[in-house]
Amino acid sequence: MGRPGRTSAWKELLALKARIRSCGDSAELSRLRKREIGLLAKMGNLPEAARRARAALEDEPHDPVLLSTLGDVLARSEAWTESLMAFREAAGSARELGDENRSERILLGPVYRIAEALVLYDVCRQVAESSGAELAHALRRRLARLSRGAPPRGLHVPETGLASWIWCLEDCWAGSSRLPDLLDIAGEWPPSEPEWRWRVIAEGWRVSIGAGLPSGRWKRLARDTQEPVLDPRFRAERSEILR
Repeated sequence: MGRPGRTSAWKELLALKARIRSCGDSAELSRLRKREIGLLAKMGNLPEAARRARAALEDEPHDPVLLSTLGDVLARSEAWTESLMAFREAAGSARELGDENRSERILLGPVYRIAEALVLYDVCRQVAESSGAELAHALRRRLARLSRGAPPRGLHVPETGLASWIWCLEDCWAGSSRLPDLLDIAGEWPPSEPEWRWRVIAEGWRVSIGAGLPSGRWKRLARDTQEPVLDPRFRAERSEILR
């Protein structure tokens, strides 16, 4: 017998296909297509999810949600360059539609993260320098270390949220005594932003090893981290930590 969750997903998918075939409202059709693509990706049928996303984009070529969905599917497929292109296009479309908040979230999120993993530091710099958000300040500091550039001036030290957690990670790279804080951050991380949580774990472990400090808690955190983590470095880093 199949797993109950998968059986339920198949039933929902069949129902969605029937509704899509009979749907005459363009807005509702767009919503149903997005749901279908997300469900296919969740079920692991990534080639079909990508095919459906591209087909939907033929009718809605500038829809930032569809473009982001395609970017996510391509990232799950480990087609990282194509994923980055889709996310950058999504950000551009969101900006053209006047949705600056969505555009900034995409740029400072998947665009920056994937570009960093692919060592496309010019893309990272363009993204980080185009925003005044606290997260952008933390990313500019991070990028200066990664690219071995001059330390940026005039950065605001973030006090809360993701930006402050990345800042703490960079403090640790700079030799501060904040590794216990970083461990607590990784251990208490909320469900969102698993890719940044992984950067904290992988790099916190590396800083600890370099300083000759115990790494057992970092290893436990790595062992408990399961896919999907949409970072090209994840699998190799996790295997290295758990060796």
